Amino acid sequence: MKFFILCFVFLMSGCSNLSAFFEYEHISSLPNGRPFNSKSETSTDIFFTGIRYRENGWIVDGGLGQELSSDLEGDNPFARFRVGKEVSLSKKK
Repeated sequence: MKFFILCFVFLMSGCSNLSAFFEYEHISSLPNGRPFNSKSETSTDIFFTGIRYRENGWIVDGGLGQELSSDLEGDNPFARFRVGKEVSLSKKK
């Protein structure tokens, strides 16, 4: 995974669509507790940092995170790789 992230950084380093990101993320179970709860068995808080590439509505993220609040399986740091597509909800004029 580290090799993939490093290759991604070097391949995209000349692109203007490349940016760094710093995110705080809270994840909690909706059916097993009220939303945004702080129970360690049903929620977690993670701080992520990494790089983001955007092109024609497509987003590619790669980063490392530090789990802050509960006991996820595994040790810190956590890796995240995400691919997504942004879709506009309003018409452009």
